[in-house]
Amino acid sequence: MKLYQQIQRFIMSGLAASGVHYVIYLALVKWSGVPPGAATIVGFILGSLVSYHFNRKYTFEASSSMVSFFRFFAVTLAGGGLNLVLVLLLDLFLHFAIAGFIAIALAAAFNFLGHRFWTFAAGKRGTNS
Repeated sequence: MKLYQQIQRFIMSGLAASGVHYVIYLALVKWSGVPPGAATIVGFILGSLVSYHFNRKYTFEASSSMVSFFRFFAVTLAGGGLNLVLVLLLDLFLHFAIAGFIAIALAAAFNFLGHRFWTFAAGKRGTNS
């Protein structure tokens, strides 16, 4: 698959995962009385499972394995940490909206590269690796 196709699929998977995260978050806070912090953790976990499924199957066309599953969450958590650090640093110099946009874009690029070259690198379907 061409790189631009992978990037498009990665973006679509991310939008689907973010949608799941947000819907779960809203539902838990509004209808279940769950505190926002706890609700976003649940939403993040469920959204990440959706992201893993779509990225494994459609973006990177990789076989399922426990190794790729744990690598996926390691990269995802590292990307979240990178996003946090970048927002905190960039917010010192830039408007918060610009800082957030730059941080999200760089963290997404980090996640894409991490998943492409580490998480799913050895698990391509139809290969002997």
